[in-house]
Amino acid sequence: MLGQLKLLHAQMLACLDELESLTKQSDPPIDRLPAVRLALTRASRNRTALLDRLHGQVVMLAAPKHKKELEALKGEANDSLILSSQHIGLWTLREIVARWPDYCAASKDLRAAMRRRISREAELIYPLLDKIASPIE
Repeated sequence: MLGQLKLLHAQMLACLDELESLTKQSDPPIDRLPAVRLALTRASRNRTALLDRLHGQVVMLAAPKHKKELEALKGEANDSLILSSQHIGLWTLREIVARWPDYCAASKDLRAAMRRRISREAELIYPLLDKIASPIE
């Protein structure tokens, strides 16, 4: 489970890096952008589904102070999903082409939020998943 989450995080970070590179271009790279956005969406949704399945186990293993953080993280996941869906819905290819500088700014903000979330998940959840993988201490 830990390996799977790390892999999904790595896939997401690679997509975020590629989006960062693409949004530095003066014109929208329509030949590459849709595929990267789709790959990021798929990795993110797979990550969310995995974390939803593991939530109960992870919370049971957490220290009391981390249980609240995990519950908050789960709530933030729902908010993030809404924001991401709104971003994808607003930024169609037609809109991206028409408003490339605006898309680049919006993408930068969303990428930063996703990176912060991945970092927080790694900080809180990796150690707990490691306990699941190695239950004997």
